Amino acid sequence: MILFVSIVHIIVCLMLVAIILLQPGRGMGLSGSALSDSAAQSVFGTKTADVLTKATTVAAVLFMLTCIILSALTARKSRTLYSNFKNQAPISMSQIQKAVKEAEKKAADQKAAATTTATAAAGAVTENSQAAVPAEPTTEPAAPVKAA
Repeated sequence: MILFVSIVHIIVCLMLVAIILLQPGRGMGLSGSALSDSAAQSVFGTKTADVLTKATTVAAVLFMLTCIILSALTARKSRTLYSNFKNQAPISMSQIQKAVKEAEKKAADQKAAATTTATAAAGAVTENSQAAVPAEPTTEPAAPVKAA
C-alpha cells in the first residue's frame, strides 16, 4: 500500500511541477518561451490560464492528500520503539555491576598494553638516537671563498 501511494505521490509531484512551469506569469513562463501565444492556445485552448489554474489546484490537493496518507501509513507501521522491548526481562543490579567490572578490567588491560608499547617504543628511540650521535664537531674555521 505504501509503495502504491508513494508512486502516486511522485507522479503528482512531477505533474505539479510541470503545471506550475507551464503557467504564464510576468515573464510568460515556459508556455510563453517554448510555445508562442497562438501555439499555446491551440494546444491548451483559448482559456489556457483557467485550465492551468484549475489543474494546479487539483494537483496541489492530490499532493496534500498523498502526503497525509503516507504520513498515516508510516505512523501505523511503526507505532513505538518501546514495543520491541516488551518481552525482554529486566536487568538486575548484579548484571550491571558485573558489566562495569568487565569494562574496568578491559580498560585497565588496554592501558597496560599501551604503556608497555610506549615504553618499548621509547627504548627503541633512545637506542637509535645514541647510535646516530655524530662525533665531536670540529672547531676548525671554514676556508674563505675566493671571488672570481
